[in-house]
Amino acid sequence: MVKSKWARREVLKTGLAASAGAATTRAGHALAGIADCFPTADRIAEKLSPSGSQEPKLEASSRERLLVDFGWRFHLGHASDPAKDFGLAAPSWDSTFAKSGGMPEVTQVKFDDSSWQGIDLPHDWAVELPFQNDPELPMHGGKPLGRSYPETSIGRYRKVFELPEADAGRRIIVEFDGAFRNVMVILNGCYIGENFSGYAPFHF
Repeated sequence: MVKSKWARREVLKTGLAASAGAATTRAGHALAGIADCFPTADRIAEKLSPSGSQEPKLEASSRERLLVDFGWRFHLGHASDPAKDFGLAAPSWDSTFAKSGGMPEVTQVKFDDSSWQGIDLPHDWAVELPFQNDPELPMHGGKPLGRSYPETSIGRYRKVFELPEADAGRRIIVEFDGAFRNVMVILNGCYIGENFSGYAPFHF
């Protein structure tokens, strides 16, 4: 939890989704949200100095860092059955996902995720999976993950939050401490970006 000089806000009504193997877990896609959201100093909006020169003037008071590890929703997807994967694995959106708001309903803010599991980050769904006596699973700790287990190898994460009108015009960065692995981030049905490393932070 971020304390001291960093302000903390409740975040409630705008949907961030991410297609990821999991926020801190396995492979596939997921609906994720923001873990740490903050602009770094070199990305804060530049302002002209009084003399009119083009040198950027950074104002510490305009920078805010918010922790949103809490209040997430999680559901397993399915790597080989689009009907069980909220339409995300279907090829129908593959050619149009770059269009504004063209992702499946599960990535939209009004999607009903009340039946999904409530979780806080960090989260690893593999921890709750049963062990399997399968010689193909030593790299997965004996958990049913990988191509032979499509029903437990993709996780979907959702986070609904609110951006107040006061943030209009501000530069906002969504940063993840890590997500293992192959993550796609979607905001209100709009494709944001992907990350393929499970061992390093990334941001958009």
